[in-house]
This record gives sequence, C-alpha cells and structure tokens, in this order.
Amino acid sequence: MTGSMGMAPVIGVGIARQTDRTTVVIDGDGAFLMNPGALMVTKQYRPENFLHLVLDNGSYESTGGQESSSAIFDIPQMAAAMGYRECTRIHDTENLRQRLPGLVRAPRGPHLVYVRTRSTPAGSHPRITVDPAANFLRFRDWMTDPRKGEA
Repeated sequence: MTGSMGMAPVIGVGIARQTDRTTVVIDGDGAFLMNPGALMVTKQYRPENFLHLVLDNGSYESTGGQESSSAIFDIPQMAAAMGYRECTRIHDTENLRQRLPGLVRAPRGPHLVYVRTRSTPAGSHPRITVDPAANFLRFRDWMTDPRKGEA
C-alpha cells in the first residue's frame, strides 16, 4: 500500500465485508497513529472476521526511523474505545507464535492484536521497489482468485 499510510484497516474492513474468511491486516504503530479516522470505519462496520495486528517499534521505520507517538498513546485502549470487541497484548515472540493461529481461526472481531517490538537502525530495511500500479494489479488478481499466488 505504498503511499497509503494509515489506510490498511479501511482496506481490510472492506475485504472482510466481502468474505467469510478471516481478514488479517498487519500495521505498524506509525501507520496506525497516522490515521485514527480509519478506526471509525472499523467501528461502523465491526466485521467479526477482522484481525488487526499492530507491530509497535516506536518509530516510523519505513521513512527513516523517526520516533512515533506510540509511547504516549495506548494503542489497544484507542482501539477498544473505537469499538474493537477484543484487544490482545502480546509481549514476546513465543507468545505470538503460540496464540496467533488461534486468533486467526476465531478472531471474534474486530480484534486488535498489539505486539511491542524492537526498532532497528534507520536504513536497515530496503525501500519497497514494486511499482504501486503493479502492486494494485497483483492484489486485484489475488482477490479475484487467491490460488494465483500470494498477495
């Protein structure tokens, strides 16, 4: 979703409304905090098959590692205030490995799963090189026939 920071939950809610399968959105703390209005869409539609995974490393890592505001905002509390039925805090990788399969199978959503992570040095992750139009086409094709490959 190059150029759409903060819009992943809105897209995910739209997808969840079109399927009975669990829709999982993976978001960062910066993107989550970038667009709190997206939470209103989640509240409006409250899809039960929606699982929103937020990875909080305390920074806008994809744009250079600038500090986010997650240290002063309780992300699960924000989600609960905006109608998420459940908010789960996961504190370590092992707990995530153990719990995520069950959460995906029965999300009872909208459900936010919050994971605090470590930040990495600025520039340690490559920038996305796929053209946004190519991303759109790949995603559209996958939505019409998931057997064509991974989105």
